[in-house]
This record gives sequence, C-alpha cells and structure tokens, in this order.
Amino acid sequence: MKRFVLKFFLFLIPVAAFFLAMNTLYERTNYWRSKDYANKYTDAPYDIELGNVGSSIPCYALKYDVVPEVKAWNFANLCETYPVTVKVVKNYIKHFKAGAVILIEIPYFGVRSRVNSYRERYYKILPKEDMDKWKFSEWLAYCKFPLLSSGRFKTAIFHDISKEEMSPFYNRNETLTEEELWEYSKKSHDNYISSPQNGYEQNFKEVSEIIDLCRDNKTVPVLVSYPPVDMWNELFSADPGFFETFERFTKELQDKYPGLAYLDYSRDGNFTKRHEYYKDAVHMNNAGAEAFTLKLVGDLRARGLIK
Repeated sequence: MKRFVLKFFLFLIPVAAFFLAMNTLYERTNYWRSKDYANKYTDAPYDIELGNVGSSIPCYALKYDVVPEVKAWNFANLCETYPVTVKVVKNYIKHFKAGAVILIEIPYFGVRSRVNSYRERYYKILPKEDMDKWKFSEWLAYCKFPLLSSGRFKTAIFHDISKEEMSPFYNRNETLTEEELWEYSKKSHDNYISSPQNGYEQNFKEVSEIIDLCRDNKTVPVLVSYPPVDMWNELFSADPGFFETFERFTKELQDKYPGLAYLDYSRDGNFTKRHEYYKDAVHMNNAGAEAFTLKLVGDLRARGLIK
C-alpha cells in the first residue's frame, strides 16, 4: 500500500507541476488577458476624466483615441446589464478623479426588458460578494485555473493573438448592405419585443443606484442614448407606446435628480441615416465610432462638463 501511495505521488507531482506551468503560461497570453474584454478593467488607469459604462453599444461606439487630450476609458462590455453595471461602478469608480464624467447608457432594451449578462468574465473582475450566485467550481475554472475552461483556446500558449487584436476596435471597418441592415433590424427588433417587458421598475432602481454611486463619489453622471440606424427606429415607432415609455424613463430620472444631464442621440439623423457608420443596426464600425466620439465629447464641452 505504501509503495502504491508513493508511486501515486511520484506521478502526481510532475503532472501538477506541468499543469500549473501551463496554466501560468496561458494566463500570460494576450488572448486570456483580453477574453471577453476583461482587460478593460484590469488595465484601467487612475485619474480618469471621462468614462462610460454599459453594453456592447457604447463598447463599440466610443473610441477615445480620437480625443487623446482627454484621459478617458471605455468600461462598457458585451451584454452588460444594469445589475452588473452597478457592481462595476461600485468597484471601479476609484479609478475616476473628482469631478470626472461617467456616461450611463440608456438603451431601448434597458428600459423595459431584462437580459442576462455573461457570467464568466466577472469572476476575473468582481469580488465574490458582488457576484450573483458565485460558485467555487466556476471560480476555479474561470479565474484561478482558467486552463481548465480554455478548451481549444489553450493553443494561445503557442499561437497567441497580437496586442492589436485585444482591442474591441480591431478589424471593425465593415458595413452591411441596405438589405442586410433591414434584415438585421427586423430580426433584432422582433427578438426584443418577444422578450419579457416587465423590467421598468427594477431598471429604474438600478440606474438610480448608479447615479447615487457617481454622486456619492464626487463624479458627474450623464445619461446617454446612442444612435441605431433609422430602420430600427422605424420598426419601433410602429410599436404602440414604445417611445413614450422610453422617454418617460429618462424624464422620471431627471425629475428625481434635478440637474441630471441627458444626451439623446437615438434619433439623431446625423448618425442614424449614415448607414456607412454601422457594422450592424445598433453597433457602429470604427468610422462611426470616431465620428460619434468627437460629437459626444464636443457636446460635453459645450455644456461645460469636461474641458
């Protein structure tokens, strides 16, 4: 029996050492560091003057390298919803300087619907107490020993992505044809209206929490609605009460918080009609992101919110 145990440990020790070495190499890859754009959080600087949170829409719409004179950072990420954004703001607001502006997304789907966020990425960027239904097994697989959940992507150890590919803006220059844009708009609109529409009160509560966090930490919250293509607006305008509910959401927030700024580009024809600015019906390509970022920063300056 002793001989068996000895042989087992003699076998286990080199296997464990090999696994730990490979796990360390995987954690050092550009692929792992930027998986689900988690590097947005781990690489965030301090003393930020302008930043934003939200979903994939602002993730791809705000390209701050066109305004290098402003110390800005884009914290938005794919499928991020208000419950998670509250936790992100809570944990990363320390990266903002006093008086900084934080842009809070008010999208169409953020008024009435409730959409789940990705879970995997948040094990890397949020503490246990801020994770919904934290699981030890998931923490091991997604955070402590990510090689366990890497699948075929463990090959990044030997064939990593470039630093340029770590950016959300890598290779985002495509556009769709008019027919493709219409098909995308119709499909995404239909998916939206078929989802549960009972989230108004909870979404309002969570946006209020974000605003309170900003103000309590001496930063300036600003609401922003980003522009989709005009086809999307055309489809939503046929839904009874849709835009009335959308507008009521921000009005009630401004009534609750006097002086709260709101920049609404959702029906701004300077963007919605410029289909060459879009990769799909709601997400901008790089040309659109650069034009929109310049416009938004100019509007913030005109209101005296940033220098």
